[in-house]
Amino acid sequence: MHLFVVIVIALAIWLLRLIVMPEADCRRCHGTGHNFATRLFGGGRKRRRGPCGKCGGSGKRWVLGARTAHKTLGRARSARKRKR
Repeated sequence: MHLFVVIVIALAIWLLRLIVMPEADCRRCHGTGHNFATRLFGGGRKRRRGPCGKCGGSGKRWVLGARTAHKTLGRARSARKRKR
């Protein structure tokens, strides 16, 4: 019984985090938006410039499940508006 309560609380916290903060720092560039991986491995200056290939230079990524949560919320809001 206690494990069930812990799992439900953890799910509620995770869903709240998805709604409040759907984005996190990019794992490849660590939120800078630039490609720094080649500098760490001795790459040339030319290869270091430019945006990160994974995030496209934004430095952000969507957290797992955030798109689904926001689409569901948007559909619920539009359905509620249509009822009025």
